[in-house]
Amino acid sequence: MLNGLRILIADQHVSIRTWMRELLSVIGATSVSMAANASELMRMARNVGYDIIICDHHLDDKRDGQQLLEELRFLHILPLRSVFMIATAERKYNHVVAAAEFAPDDYLVKPYTPGQLATRLDRALKKKKALRHVFDHLEVCAHEDAIHACDRAIQVTPRYTLDALRIKAESLIALGRAEEATVIYQSIAATQAVPWARMGYAMMLQREKKYDEAKDEAYQLNEEYPEFLSVYDLLARIHEDAGEFQKAIELLERASSITSATNTDRLRKIAEVAEVAGDREKVISTLKRVVERTQRSSMLKVDDYLSLTRNLLDEQRVDEAAAIADEMRIETRNLQSGELASEVATAMVQRGKGKMNEARSSLDKAFDLLDADGTAAPDVVAVEIAEEAVQHGEVTRAAAVIARIASKASLPGKIKARLNSWFEGSDGEGMDDEARKAALGEQIMVSMAEALQQLDENWSEERAAEARELLINAFTLMPRDKRVINAHIRYNSVAVQHGGQRHSPTTRTDV
Repeated sequence: MLNGLRILIADQHVSIRTWMRELLSVIGATSVSMAANASELMRMARNVGYDIIICDHHLDDKRDGQQLLEELRFLHILPLRSVFMIATAERKYNHVVAAAEFAPDDYLVKPYTPGQLATRLDRALKKKKALRHVFDHLEVCAHEDAIHACDRAIQVTPRYTLDALRIKAESLIALGRAEEATVIYQSIAATQAVPWARMGYAMMLQREKKYDEAKDEAYQLNEEYPEFLSVYDLLARIHEDAGEFQKAIELLERASSITSATNTDRLRKIAEVAEVAGDREKVISTLKRVVERTQRSSMLKVDDYLSLTRNLLDEQRVDEAAAIADEMRIETRNLQSGELASEVATAMVQRGKGKMNEARSSLDKAFDLLDADGTAAPDVVAVEIAEEAVQHGEVTRAAAVIARIASKASLPGKIKARLNSWFEGSDGEGMDDEARKAALGEQIMVSMAEALQQLDENWSEERAAEARELLINAFTLMPRDKRVINAHIRYNSVAVQHGGQRHSPTTRTDV
């Protein structure tokens, strides 16, 4: 069964690693490697495509097995066809598995016998083999092929029908075929007590803007399966859309408290909602958890450090902000945007200390790095450097940075909110006519990108008229901007597709 398969054991105790290797050799393993900590596991997994990884739940460098699995999947280091198992002495670990988004293929409760290990590995490997073609297609986002592979897997190995149908539904959604996915969710939910199917159905209801029905279904599911974490995320989104931010935060925090295997993105979402709600203390405490959790990991983001620094400064906690900025410079030094983001953070801190010359020096360094790179700054860094530039009276310079991202329809909600805030404050004192015109133009570009996306998804003459008005405004302000011309091209493409009339670039004469 295990002959020729590449296996990696990760445990901080050499005696346990040796014991596990002997157990594996008893059941036929011929290629077994060992790692003493999370860093070793990540390095070895990057260099070798392991078929099986058996990882202890508790390692010695603050990252447990669940965190490592999250990171491995996030970075696409561990193929979906590979088996990841967690070894633990906790007999209630099944509750952790039930609650985890990044669930291992199986778990082993210590101590275990060679026979128990063989049984668990055999079961996991058989499923991976039955669905290997499905996983191969998913790895390259070939969702149409994955759907066909799911259908074949159901015919050949019907025992994995539910697994295949779940993947098929998710692939249908990825292809924009939500109605077909809904049929799958409904058919399963009607005959079997499968929480993910009901969860999928609730998500489809929300997608169709049937918010009350979605909420009722989700709350009922939450009551029956309180450890099913995805339901909390869905309910949080529903409450957030309704402006009920504290309720959304409460649900997200409840999900995070269920298991030690806290999802990093969920923590980031808590901070995002808390910032919209104006709960700065919650933002700070949550982002501190995020930066601590992601230290020395590939999950680390400059966004977290910059946001934490800014919020600490807003609370006049300058010394804490300075410490975070110093930590950021060390932790992000190997990231492409690390030095740029660090200079922005330093400028923010120096301004907070009242050292405007030092702050200006760091800001100038940030702009030099941005210009030297020749590429746009990451979106969050662009917003931060623009805001810092405004603080120094460099409004025109700030507008040039914002211009790089403002027309992106795919911007995360938190960045769009920051941009809107920036635009609302962009008509203040000290802004010359050109700067004001640039800021207004960029605001129009944001609105136009969103309008064109909505028009493409759901055509109507009313939406088309609104889009044309934005096109006229944009062309009036920025007739030579390539983005405006491209927006006209996109509008005409959508119009022709839906039987509408083309629109030629037109300037407004009443301004």
